[in-house]
Amino acid sequence: MQPYITNTKVSYAMLRPLADSKNCTSFRTKQLARHIARVYDKKLARAGMKTTQYSLLTHVLNRGPIATGELAALLGLDASTLTRNMRVVLASGWITVTAGQDSRVHLVALTESGKKAQEQAHEHWLVAQQSMTEALGEGLAQELHHVLDACLIKLRAHQDTSSI
Repeated sequence: MQPYITNTKVSYAMLRPLADSKNCTSFRTKQLARHIARVYDKKLARAGMKTTQYSLLTHVLNRGPIATGELAALLGLDASTLTRNMRVVLASGWITVTAGQDSRVHLVALTESGKKAQEQAHEHWLVAQQSMTEALGEGLAQELHHVLDACLIKLRAHQDTSSI
């Protein structure tokens, strides 16, 4: 087994057999999510954005103008994470944020350049999606989507009735 190396010093305290992590749902899902995100981020970088930015633009395109609270819920983010993710997109001129009818509500909408950026990035997203489907195989990719949807539904229902 290779030791974990930090600043050329070996830290055996950081070593954990892989078997210890096999039953940790958090570790395993984050490991998978990081691997998948790298594939998509690499493809989307050709359009000058990351997966988080593409997802935000796509949701705003499909639902906008949309209240920030509703957008955060759709993306599964808390308000501060959404705000942080919106900074780059806003600075790029791809979205606008305006006050809604209620001054406490802010609406997010795509600009024309945002629509063009999303459209350009969509082509790269399709390549990433195809790459992922080919790597997993059509059946496993479909099964993964089904399992993820089922898990989200169960966890949301459980969260509503417990203290997760």
